[in-house]
Amino acid sequence: MNIKNLLLIIFLLTSGYVCSQVYQSPESVVFDPFTHSYFVSNHGDGTIIQIDSTGVKSYFKKGLAKLTGTVIHDNTLYVVGNSQWVWGFNIADGSTKFELRISESKFLNDITTDDSGFLYVTDIGLNKIFKINISSGKYSELVKTKSVAPNGIVFDKFNNRLLVCYFNEKSDID
Repeated sequence: MNIKNLLLIIFLLTSGYVCSQVYQSPESVVFDPFTHSYFVSNHGDGTIIQIDSTGVKSYFKKGLAKLTGTVIHDNTLYVVGNSQWVWGFNIADGSTKFELRISESKFLNDITTDDSGFLYVTDIGLNKIFKINISSGKYSELVKTKSVAPNGIVFDKFNNRLLVCYFNEKSDID
């Protein structure tokens, strides 16, 4: 991923310059190096916007609700939304490949993946992180966090660990 392009996308999403047209409360952005596209989840209207390498925007997916985190694994775009759902969409055609409701969750917010076929999802309402087996669709509570409102999560491949930041100002990174 080109840092210059990423900074441009972040600027556009946060500046309000393009938010009034296609973006409705953009929440998360992820880059797919194979299609050279960005995917932006919109919390406001439940759409996923695809931005191709020339900057052309199109609707990748419509009709979802309150989208938050996004991650790509094995040509599948995984998205968290509607407080309790995790969806996976085939990047090539947008078809649904994965759908899971975590019924005891309160507010799922962000998502990451490791190299072993697992997704990790933060729940800012319950202060938990859920671990999901992609192939079986089974999930479990990985940890109840020591801090309040686990927000962002990323898998650090080099150190084989998860990094978690929290919603509150001046919070730790675990």
